[in-house]
Parts: sequence; structure tokens; C-alpha cells
Amino acid sequence: MAKAWIVDRWQRIDPDTGRKTKSPQQGRGSRWRVDWYEDKADGTKALRSRSFKVKSGIGSAEEFVTSIDNSMRAGIYSSPEDSRRKFRLVADEFLQSKKSIKDSYRYRLERDLKTWVNPKWGGRAIGSITRHEIESWVNDLQTGTAPFDYTRGNVSLSPDGLSASSIKGIVVLTGSIFKYAMRHNWTTANPVDGVDRPKATKKPMVILGHAEVERLAASAKQLTEDQTDRALVLTLGYVGLRINEALALQVGKVDLDARRATIMQTWSQGATRYLGTPKSGKARTVSLPGFLVAELRPLVEGQPPDAFVFRAARGGDIHESNWRGRVWAKAVTLAGLESKKPTPHDLRHAAASMMIASGADVKVVQLQLGHARATETLDVYAHLWPDHLDVVSDAVELARAAALRASEPPTDRGQARAKT
Repeated sequence: MAKAWIVDRWQRIDPDTGRKTKSPQQGRGSRWRVDWYEDKADGTKALRSRSFKVKSGIGSAEEFVTSIDNSMRAGIYSSPEDSRRKFRLVADEFLQSKKSIKDSYRYRLERDLKTWVNPKWGGRAIGSITRHEIESWVNDLQTGTAPFDYTRGNVSLSPDGLSASSIKGIVVLTGSIFKYAMRHNWTTANPVDGVDRPKATKKPMVILGHAEVERLAASAKQLTEDQTDRALVLTLGYVGLRINEALALQVGKVDLDARRATIMQTWSQGATRYLGTPKSGKARTVSLPGFLVAELRPLVEGQPPDAFVFRAARGGDIHESNWRGRVWAKAVTLAGLESKKPTPHDLRHAAASMMIASGADVKVVQLQLGHARATETLDVYAHLWPDHLDVVSDAVELARAAALRASEPPTDRGQARAKT
């Protein structure tokens, strides 16, 4: 591919004398023009041009020639037409390229793109967005001043600043779209690279004890007079299921005699609510405590295999958000746990802490909770295992004493025995 070159539009070369003469264009429009040849997909070359008001300095013809030459040598050249592609169109192609992601994850990407990303960048040329603009946008997301597109009915909701975890998801999505554009040579840089994001502050883990879980279960039943709500709380607090895994559990996947349940599906939210695979993407078998068998038996006996274990009063499935408002929030108050503000997911933490306190190793806890890797379990619950620091330091002290005794000279050891 040929290099770019600069043309003075206000001068022309006399074909007879070879001398520079004034062009009829002198004084009209930008004086400097950069020309270069671009390789096309069909193997031909196309002459490209771009005009500039100044020859040297920032935003000049010479600066553009340098950038064109460098991008050609590095193999990252992008056509001006490509760099002028609208961000919204590139984002749509990026989403279409994602063939193997779960529907719930796709829904989240589409939601963030519609609500936060496109309102800011959708109409911009993909190659015109700068890192400084991205940094300013991240700050606006944090302060709640970023543009957005979110309405409920006819009322537009103005959000407060987003959480650090929400900002992370939005910024990562934006960076992925730029990476997709770079792979297709539609832009030469990813302005998201290296942009600082606010650090997430980890919410203190709420861990309930046996008595607190029991109070919650009793309160749930007192509120609704339904064994289903009591059994659901106990299942979450002692088995460690995610709430939508528990609500998707079917009678045919429970073996009360063997005290086992097979977790094969979960409720997920896409464009609509649907039954999908668990978070890890794999089915797992979990153990049920003996006392829970008696709690679950009335819910499964006489029911068809495809019936949900935890059913609404009129039959059918229970919707998590409805159950939170109808039962959970009121049960927390009735149980006197308002100060701790537990969520249904905190019952999963309670189950993990009870397993660990009872001597379960990390692999057992991993399998019961359905973590993809044991390292994930340790990342979340390492602080709950006994540290055994005194055992280690005592063993080191004993080893030191033995080594020092062995290193004493023979005469010293004899004298020591004689004195004894």
C-alpha cells in the first residue's frame, strides 16, 4: 500500500515548464490535501483524499500523513468511511456476533446498551470517540449526570449515580464493542483501555445462625399459613440453593429417601422470564438434611414429576420478586431481623457457613453451592474456615527445637547429659 502524500491545492505545476504556478483554487477552501491509496477487498486500489487548513502542528496534514503511514505499517489501517461508522450500528453487529452466551446475559447487555451506552455514543462515529470523553462519561455515570434512556410508563426515572459494579459492566461492554471494531479495522484504538473505574466497596456479608433461620421460617409460615414458605426458607438456609434454583426445582428431581435433589434449571430473565441452565451451566446433585425431608414431603407427595416443589397458593410457579414483597420482607420484620437487612441470597451464605462450621472441606462446599471452581468458593468464604495459625507456629517451634538439638557438638551434648 502506497504512503500518503501532501498536495498544495493553491499551487499547480505547469506541464510545459515544470514551474509552480497559482491554482485557480487559491484562497478557496482548505489549502492542504492528503492523498493516499487504499487497498480494496476486490484487490483494486482506491484513491482517498482529506483536506486540512494547516500543514504543520496539531490537526495538520503532516500529522495525518504520519498517522496514516504508521497505521499502514502496523497493519491496523482503517478506512475513513469505516471510522465514520455509527457506534450504534457497530454495537448491533457486536451483539449479533455473540452466538453462545446465555439469554439472560444477552438481555443484560441489550439493557445496558439501550439504557446507558447508546444514549451517549450511539450517534457518534466509532473512530471519533476519545479516551478523555470516555473518562468524563465514567465520572458522569458515577455522579448520575450521564444521559440515559429508561422510562416506566410515561414517567422518566432520573437515576442517582450508579454503583461501581454497574459502571464496571457498562464500561466493559463499551470496551468490548471497540475491540470488535478494531478486529474489523473499523477503528485503530480502543479509548476504553486504561480508563479508571470506581472501585467497588464490598458489602459486608450477612450470615444468619441456626436460630435466626428458624425464626425466619416460622415467621414466613405465620404470615401466609402455608408450609411452602417455611420449607422454602429452610431449603435456602440449609441447602444453599440460589432462590431461582429453588423456585425452579421440580418434584421429579427430588429423591427424599436418598436425601438428594438434582438442580438442572433455574428461572432466568431475558426478554421474558424463562427456565434456563444453572449459573455454572451444569447440573449438580445436592444433599438434603434429614429434618428437611419431613418439611418437603407434604409438598411432593402425590404431585406429578413436572410440578414445582414450591408452588403458589393457586398452583404454578412462584415469581421471586413477588415472593420477596409478599413474604420475605414481612418475615424479616416479624423475625426481628430488620437491623441485619438480610436478603434471600444471604440464606445461601448461611448454608455455606453452617457447612464450614460443621467441618466440610472446600470441595464439598463448592459442589453443594454449584460454584464452577473451588477457587470461587474460597474467594467468597475463605474467611469462614479456621485459620490454624497456632497449629502452624507450634509445629515450626517444635521443628526448630529438634533442629537445634541435632546441631549441638557431641561434647556439648555429653556435657548436657552429665549435668542432667
